Amino acid sequence: MTTSITYDDKTVRRFMTASIFWGVVGMLVGLLAATQLSWWQMNGKFLETITFGLFKGEGLAYITFGRMVAESKLPVVPCRLEGCFRAWPPGGSFVKLTRLSIKIGKPITFEDCPDNRSGWNTVAGRLHECLENLAD
Repeated sequence: MTTSITYDDKTVRRFMTASIFWGVVGMLVGLLAATQLSWWQMNGKFLETITFGLFKGEGLAYITFGRMVAESKLPVVPCRLEGCFRAWPPGGSFVKLTRLSIKIGKPITFEDCPDNRSGWNTVAGRLHECLENLAD
């Protein structure tokens, strides 16, 4: 007597289909991000809501450094890298051999800055001022 075993592979097929679908979606999102970074001039007002310009209103300082270091004893060391535009000018295709220099400032702490929008703005202002002083 032979016994026939049947395997219900509907669940496996559905997971495989979902994996392929989300893999394609992820690759398309990556392609969109790479395209926007490469040809940023084409973003315009049409794609502004899904571009990296979405943070333009607040600025990246609010999102990154401001929230990370407000009310903390974490020291931030301002650094300024000079010569980047000579090495790779805007619109240039290749990197040119040139001298780069880095200026490193004194560490700053932001314990006195509150962890809210005004504190993040203070952090951004102080960092901007320190970087401007390093340019002199």
